[in-house]
Amino acid sequence: MVASRQETRFVCFAAGTRILTDCGEVPVERLKPGHRAMTLDRGTQLIRWVHQDVKPLGAEDTDANPVLISAGALGAGKLDEAVIVSLKHRV
Repeated sequence: MVASRQETRFVCFAAGTRILTDCGEVPVERLKPGHRAMTLDRGTQLIRWVHQDVKPLGAEDTDANPVLISAGALGAGKLDEAVIVSLKHRV
C-alpha cells in the first residue's frame, strides 16, 4: 500500500543543512531519490522522494516556522554545527 500525501509526515530542513548519507555528508538541497540517508534508529534508509519549495511563511504556518538548534545543544559530539529545521522535524 502506498501512503497518500495526506498520510505522509514531512520533515523539513533549511538549505545548507548537511545530511549524513552512505556517501558522506550531503547538503540537503543536493539529495535525490536513490540516495541513502543515515538514521539513528534504522541505519541507512533509501530516499524515495525529495521536494523543494520556497514560500513566505505567514502566521498560519506556525508548524513550518524554522527552529535553530545550536551546535552542541544535543550533548557533546551530537551536533557539530547549528542546524535549522521545522517544528515538525523529529529530534
